[in-house]
Formats: sequence, C-alpha cells, structure tokens
Amino acid sequence: MDKRTSLLLGSMFVISSGFIYALERINSHVYWLGQVFAKIDGSFPTKPDMPGITQNWFVILFLALGLIFYIVGWKK
Repeated sequence: MDKRTSLLLGSMFVISSGFIYALERINSHVYWLGQVFAKIDGSFPTKPDMPGITQNWFVILFLALGLIFYIVGWKK
C-alpha cells in the first residue's frame, strides 16, 4: 500500500466517522422535535439528548482507523 492509498483510506474513515456522528445528532433533533410537537401530556425536554462521541462504537472505530491510516501514510 503506497502513501496516497493510506492517506485516502484515512480520509475516508475520518469522514465516515464524522458523517455517522452527524446523523446521530440529526436523529436526536428529529426525535426531540417529535416530542415537542406531539405534546401528549404537556411535558417534553427543553433540550434534545445529544449523543456523546463514545456512545457509538463505529464512530470510535472509524476515527481510530482513519488516524492509523494517516500515521502509516505520513511515515512512508
């Protein structure tokens, strides 16, 4: 594997990690808006429950793989 391939794979994994994390945050906002607009019992959270970066193992795994590929690519 050459330097360019390692850097490309690293970029893809880091971007994938950020994309999955962004989708989780969007999902939290959509779920919160559903609670706000439903108003079944009149009470709803004032802020959406945002997921932490460590709650989804794919985010951590893809981020770690991306950083490893970056390091391998820059050492070549």
